[in-house]
Amino acid sequence: MFDAFERAATRVGLALFVVHVDAVLPTVIYASELLAEFVGRPTGDLVGHPPWELVSAPQQARVREIIASRGPGAAPITLQFAIERPDGTRREIEVGVARITATGAELAVCYFRDTTDECQAVEALRRSEARFRSLIENAPDGVAIIQQGRVSLANPVAVKMFGMSDLESVRGRLLSDFLPSEEAARATERIARLGAGAAPGSSEYQVIPNDLIVDVHSVPCEYDDKPAVLAFVRDVTERRRMQEHLLRADRLAALGTMAATVAHEINNPLTYLQLSLQRLELALDAEPDPARAAMLREHIGNALHGAERVATIVRDLRSHARDHTAEPEGPVDVVAVVERALKMVDHDLRHRARLVRRYSSGPAVVDAVAGRLEQVVINLLVNAIQALERNDPSKDQVTVEIETGSNVTIAITDTGAGIAQRERVFEPFFTTKPIGEGTGLGLSVCKQLVESMRGHLELESTVGSGTRISIVLPLRSTHLPKPPALAEEVRGERLRILVIDDEPLVRRAMTGLLVASHDVDDAGDGESALAMIRDSHYDVILCDVMMPRLSGRDVYERVRAQWPGLARRIVFVTGGAFVPTLARFLESVDNPRLAKPFTVEQVLAIVRQAHRRS
Repeated sequence: MFDAFERAATRVGLALFVVHVDAVLPTVIYASELLAEFVGRPTGDLVGHPPWELVSAPQQARVREIIASRGPGAAPITLQFAIERPDGTRREIEVGVARITATGAELAVCYFRDTTDECQAVEALRRSEARFRSLIENAPDGVAIIQQGRVSLANPVAVKMFGMSDLESVRGRLLSDFLPSEEAARATERIARLGAGAAPGSSEYQVIPNDLIVDVHSVPCEYDDKPAVLAFVRDVTERRRMQEHLLRADRLAALGTMAATVAHEINNPLTYLQLSLQRLELALDAEPDPARAAMLREHIGNALHGAERVATIVRDLRSHARDHTAEPEGPVDVVAVVERALKMVDHDLRHRARLVRRYSSGPAVVDAVAGRLEQVVINLLVNAIQALERNDPSKDQVTVEIETGSNVTIAITDTGAGIAQRERVFEPFFTTKPIGEGTGLGLSVCKQLVESMRGHLELESTVGSGTRISIVLPLRSTHLPKPPALAEEVRGERLRILVIDDEPLVRRAMTGLLVASHDVDDAGDGESALAMIRDSHYDVILCDVMMPRLSGRDVYERVRAQWPGLARRIVFVTGGAFVPTLARFLESVDNPRLAKPFTVEQVLAIVRQAHRRS
């Protein structure tokens, strides 16, 4: 009977042994040749011995317990054991056991199958999966597996990027739950293309919960025997911010170059426009008809107002070009600056809101550049006006306050819409205005200019209620000196002056205003000017910086080489020295500078200043 069992078992690769289990000592009464081959021992060493001797020592007690616990009629079972062969090798086995009764004895018929290769393969797979999971979970970047648009697996980094606390809060969720609708549609399309055989690649997406920008590299794979997409996710938010900062820096650098060029081109015609208007204004003193004089003064005043508006824009451009070399700092009357600024915005302001002035009685004098401070005040007033949405003077108000103490504070308060993103308002190119209505340069320029005057800006804003922005500057310890009257300047010593400028109308305007009180020659280029200097004596030279062929620097260097004392009395006239070498040159010399556009008073004053240097 056992031989027949053995032949059947051997045909399917199973070894056979039979155990007499109800004997005093359970023993093997039959062992097939295949069993002897599996365990590496002859059948004679197996038959007559207890069955537990077939397995490794640690498992022998388990075999005893199984035999003792199973009585007649017990159901068949399958067990796993390990055996140790005489040559030291270890094999894994699977044993199927069935209880039968034959010739009055209880027998256990056991079929023995070598599962070593299967167990090794399973263990290798388990280790591989463990390594895979360890690799994913310890990856520095996010790793996620996506199946049918849902997250099947995500490592801790990816879970955090999704804004969740653990894997279970992510598993099974739609990928679209974590992306804006447009991004989700793009991601879905990308996954579909990968499934259709498209080449793997990278794409950037915005992740909603944490407002991150992530770079995702996706490859098709299989997970749990199903098609999937393995996504490697890297947080590139800071990289994108750095790229944006670099882009802003490039834009600012380009803007600076453009600004200086535009400023230089505008300042020349603006100079002779303003000088001509001021000369006309002075000439009105001789007008016999008071009514006609008043009318003409009003028209000239309006024209000067418009010219000053253009000059303010140019100063704004030059601020971004960082061209402040020709603007000396000195004592500034804050009230006078604020009043000039209010006059500039009067037309826009009076149609939008009531103006309330609150000035303290103490002296408000600071060390600053008057033009820069006026530019800042105008920008802040314009912002306040533009924040008013009702366009109704009976409902809106702009309050201008000047307070003095250890500092001078100029505060401008509006009853407008307020600012939601207060922390960003001083960033270049950030604007709360609609597209096309703001460059985002105003407040960044203001901050830059105020800090250059050793001051700072303070901002308070409530959405829906309005904004208060304050310019805080150190109070000057001494009072503002009284400026000399224009008549006193005209009555001074007559000097011999040379005006050098390649712009004929600028040259003519400067000569025209100086000729009443001084002897004036003019030259349109550096070569002509040097020839005139060789032939004549000049007390003061007004020299444009940017000229073709010989620049103002070239003229200065040649004059200094031949007439050192005269070089100290050169006044550099600049409309925006945007060539870096010329800008550095102006920084290196202490000669007086006159920034275009300028007034009659400024020209006469700087001529006297330069002459005193002799």
